[in-house]
Amino acid sequence: MKETLKKKLGQIKIIVSDVDGVLTDGGMYYGAKGELMKKFSARDGKAFELLAAMGMRLAWISGEKNKIISSRARKLKIRGLYMGAKDKIKVAEKLLKTNHLQWQNILFVGDDWGDKGLLEKVGISCAPKDAIPAVREIADVVLNRNGGEGVIAEVFQLFLRARKI
Repeated sequence: MKETLKKKLGQIKIIVSDVDGVLTDGGMYYGAKGELMKKFSARDGKAFELLAAMGMRLAWISGEKNKIISSRARKLKIRGLYMGAKDKIKVAEKLLKTNHLQWQNILFVGDDWGDKGLLEKVGISCAPKDAIPAVREIADVVLNRNGGEGVIAEVFQLFLRARKI
């Protein structure tokens, strides 16, 4: 791990994630009766729990608004849930103000056009392997996993390597 990344990881106080394409594979699954379903990784669930135990604040910012996301966030005790976000930078600015933090204290994981602006502002930007090319090009870290396949679990491993735990 490069020393610059290791130093930046030491400044992170909050992990912020997009949902679709990061915590899920970005697919929209519909049942025969029209019900929407999403697949989340259990590995990410455990990683969120372990990151919280390390003292990290956790937040999700999604452009979408539905009960599936709020249900998963509730189960994982994600206190910072922002759905229906049209401007993710404005939401992040509120997070900064509320938590008395600076941009360098945020690690954000995003995958698509709606995440690009925020990825350019934060202390550490991460993208799943299958993020759009414009996002992969600006990310500090392009992860080895695709969205929905344990992306946050891989982010957790970055902190373990930086701390040599």
